[in-house]
Amino acid sequence: MDAVVLAAFWFLVLFADYYVSAVCGSRASRALHVGGKGEKKRVFKNREGKRRLAGMFILLVCADLFGEKCNLELGFSSMPTIAELQRKVLEVFEVEASMRRPPGYPVVDFTIARVQIYDDALLKWVDLVSQTQMHEYDQLYVFQPQTSWHTDVQKDLPPPRPPSQNCTASAVHSMVNSPHKSAALLRNASYRHDTPGASTNSSMAFSPTKMLLEEQRRREYALHEELNRVRGETARLERELNIEEEDNRARGQEQKLRMLRQKEEEVRRQREILMRSEEEFRRLQSDSVQY
Repeated sequence: MDAVVLAAFWFLVLFADYYVSAVCGSRASRALHVGGKGEKKRVFKNREGKRRLAGMFILLVCADLFGEKCNLELGFSSMPTIAELQRKVLEVFEVEASMRRPPGYPVVDFTIARVQIYDDALLKWVDLVSQTQMHEYDQLYVFQPQTSWHTDVQKDLPPPRPPSQNCTASAVHSMVNSPHKSAALLRNASYRHDTPGASTNSSMAFSPTKMLLEEQRRREYALHEELNRVRGETARLERELNIEEEDNRARGQEQKLRMLRQKEEEVRRQREILMRSEEEFRRLQSDSVQY
């Protein structure tokens, strides 16, 4: 009897494992559209058939390097914090950029402006502000400050791949052997505005309050621009109304003058008729006296 119960138990375990694998497999290799400032890209979420390392937390991170999209699989020992994710992204993409740099391009540190993550529930891209937003094999996109040497282009996101060979090891080696470079990378990890001199420490890089404040400032700027536009439109309409009223007054004055001239002409004609009638009356009266 115990053997039958044990066999039934293992059968249920194997069936549950097969069911979970089948459900996860149905979500394999999905293509999602990226929405950001009107641009469309394609991102890949690969949950089956992936090169999974035991005990690794994998995130798909894409960035624009010299006009080409670079979509990498970054592994972590566990779910990373925002600061850990930033450090990893900076280390890997710094080396990746140095390997891809075309001739004639200046040596510029890879910098994070903001990071977005595709939200499966909302079906859209949102700013990454909390560790709880991340799940295994989520697709992230790293925006860099737009400069004369770098502008994010609208292209499809390629399928994810591991970092270049020895990329991570080279990044760690450079961090260990160059304290100044390490400090520079950590400084660059902070969320930077496009204005010079605006930086914070990495722990405040993706503060939800800061993100809300910046969004509020963007809304305030947009409302200010809209208010200026409405004020300009109001001023234009007021000028047009003044011109119309002036034209209406002028037309009214002309109409009154025309009516006054018509009445004066009518009075003049009536006066002439009256004078002729009086003259005729006097003539007839004189004729009657003579007879």
